[in-house]
Amino acid sequence: MTKDQNYTTVLSSEWIDIPGLSSGKYNYLELDYKTEVSFNVGLWFNDFNATQVPEITLNPKTEWNKIYIQIKPERVYQNGSSILGSTQYKLYIVSQLPQNMDEAYIYFDNIKLIHENE
Repeated sequence: MTKDQNYTTVLSSEWIDIPGLSSGKYNYLELDYKTEVSFNVGLWFNDFNATQVPEITLNPKTEWNKIYIQIKPERVYQNGSSILGSTQYKLYIVSQLPQNMDEAYIYFDNIKLIHENE
C-alpha cells in the first residue's frame, strides 16, 4: 500500500458455501502472513447489503506467522437459519495504511479453508 492507494481489500474470487456451517460444524481459515500494518479478516455475506462480518484483527508481525481463524457458526446462524438470509460467502481481508506511514506491505501464503466432514 502507498499514500496514493492507502486502502486494500482482498476477496475470494467466487462466492463459496462453507460446508457444515449451518449445522454447527466448525471451520477454520489457515493463513500464513507477515505484515507491516494491521488487517481484518472476515466473511462477506451474499445478501442484499453485501454485509461484512469481521472475525479477527491481526497486528503487525515482522516474521512469518501461522494462524487458524475459527469461523464461528453462532456468528452466522441461529437455529439453523442464516441470520442474514445468505448461504454463500466470500472471505475478505482488508487494511488501511496508517497516516504516519508512506507505504506498507502485507504478505500472505498458504491460505486454506479447513472444515469438519459432514
